Amino acid sequence: MSKITKIFAGIGAVLSLGLAILPLSSYAANPQDVTVDIVIPSTLDAVAICSSAGNTPAGMAAGTIAEVTCTATYSSNGPASVSIKDADANTNLVGIANSAYTIAALATAANLTNISDAASAAWGYKFAVTTTGAVTGGLTVANANVGKYNGVATTAVTVGSNTGVVTGAVGTFTFGVKTVISTPADTYSDTATIAVTASV
Repeated sequence: MSKITKIFAGIGAVLSLGLAILPLSSYAANPQDVTVDIVIPSTLDAVAICSSAGNTPAGMAAGTIAEVTCTATYSSNGPASVSIKDADANTNLVGIANSAYTIAALATAANLTNISDAASAAWGYKFAVTTTGAVTGGLTVANANVGKYNGVATTAVTVGSNTGVVTGAVGTFTFGVKTVISTPADTYSDTATIAVTASV
């Protein structure tokens, strides 16, 4: 064997050692299933929450009760909840002309059937579902107590929720105020934050 033949023979041996033949099973299957993932996040639509609730200009006489309402309307493509909290740390109704005049908030778990049941001058809220927005999984009250008068808390309290798709769900907040004869004349005010939140 000549030197050239030996060189090519050597190269051929080296090449044959570096070559691997892969079986067909090591390649992608044919046919192959493809998983398509499209994320559609929870969204709220047509959210409308009243910006004020009051009995002005009629007012109310000392020693009587008054009730005013506020609605929260929304549509959602998934679970959502309705909540309420006081906008700041002071939950009392405070006189605008004289801030020393206050009407105390009910206890957060007062659970009064009527605002007139309060022992003294006080104010609070209750929540009811006006329109569920769906045949199943629509807006419902969070528990029986939200249908009774309670004081607004400084942290958000969930009063209603839906588990399915809803269109035009409506919840109604009723704010009740009880005064006594000695309640000073003034315009009393407090701010509550009502929110509709999509569940994650």
